[in-house]
Amino acid sequence: MTRKIDLHTHTTCSDGSLTPEELLKLAHKEGISVLSITDHDTLCAYTPEIKALASSLGIELLTGVEISTNCNGEGFHVLAYGLDPNNPDILELLEKNQEARLERNQKILACLEENGISIPYEEIKAGATHTIGRVHIANAMVDEGHVLTRQDAFDQYLGDVAKCHVPSNLIPIREAIAAIQAAGGAAVLAHPSAYRNRSELEEGVLDLPFDGIEVDYSLISSDQKEKWRKFAQKRKLVATGGSDFHGGPGAPHHRLAASSMKESEYEQLREILSRKKKRG
Repeated sequence: MTRKIDLHTHTTCSDGSLTPEELLKLAHKEGISVLSITDHDTLCAYTPEIKALASSLGIELLTGVEISTNCNGEGFHVLAYGLDPNNPDILELLEKNQEARLERNQKILACLEENGISIPYEEIKAGATHTIGRVHIANAMVDEGHVLTRQDAFDQYLGDVAKCHVPSNLIPIREAIAAIQAAGGAAVLAHPSAYRNRSELEEGVLDLPFDGIEVDYSLISSDQKEKWRKFAQKRKLVATGGSDFHGGPGAPHHRLAASSMKESEYEQLREILSRKKKRG
């Protein structure tokens, strides 16, 4: 029997709507055998209690995190797998991004204030347990009646070309890859079909020393998957997969395990991590 493997999910530790416990229980209900919680710039989901729950449910829990990075002014996401969630160097790296997010959020709120929209930061923090970003600001704008939907908030104020857009001061992508690999983890480029600046992707990012690339992603066509799988094979990269599940209404709602990673490719990822551990 083919196992269901989902290596890209989010919880309330970042911008998901389910707690880590709720996500694990849903994964069990959906028959998922291998799961990675890849919250944005935080490993806070990986508590002893969550690891014990995963074990009791018969779910293999692979440590993961989705790190936001910068390359020549463009944002790219790097999935890191197999890390020690208490690694001090990785935690320091993630803390840099948390500080950058805080600075950006404060500038966005100042801009919204100038446009007649006042939202206390404490109210935004109430919607998240750790990583706070534009999604949480958008949710607060909906709750306060400033816009009808979260999409309206992004279209009018928060999106990359909207009136209150603030560029991110995120860690350089090369720094993130180097830190992940130095900590014995695998660095994977997330959802390569999702980036707006294709020339930046093709001319620079794809040549970086990744261990893998996310191929089986829930919102792309079979032709796109085939294109990226061939690219991975050509570059000798592992092809990973995941749904990018966020949860309930108003979130990017990709069904859990909508795009399951191939078992043979998961074993390839495990072999990569095993070799890194031996070298470390």
